[in-house]
Amino acid sequence: RCGRLTDAALLPAVQRGTLEVLSVNGLHQLSSLTMAELSRSCREVLRELDVSFCRDIAEGALGQLVDACEQLTVLKVYGCSQLTARLLHGHSNKGLTQVLGVGTCVAAQ
Repeated sequence: RCGRLTDAALLPAVQRGTLEVLSVNGLHQLSSLTMAELSRSCREVLRELDVSFCRDIAEGALGQLVDACEQLTVLKVYGCSQLTARLLHGHSNKGLTQVLGVGTCVAAQ
């Protein structure tokens, strides 16, 4: 596990546009830049994303990703204290069925 990976290190993999499942759990240096690129490059294939303990990712950037990635069904956000109910209930992705780590396991509605 490489806990020091940054946006710059991940962007080449993200830009390939083939990531279906991605865990960046605990990458404290990761920012909204990677989320924006995921929204553009992986919008048609990303199904699961774990951003647990990535506290530098803005709620708005994560919300845009959720809206853009229509195949996204599972989002893990354990330890993301910057997130609010706005993320849970303010997105338009009808396929997002599991948001895990907000209190307890929450089924998005």
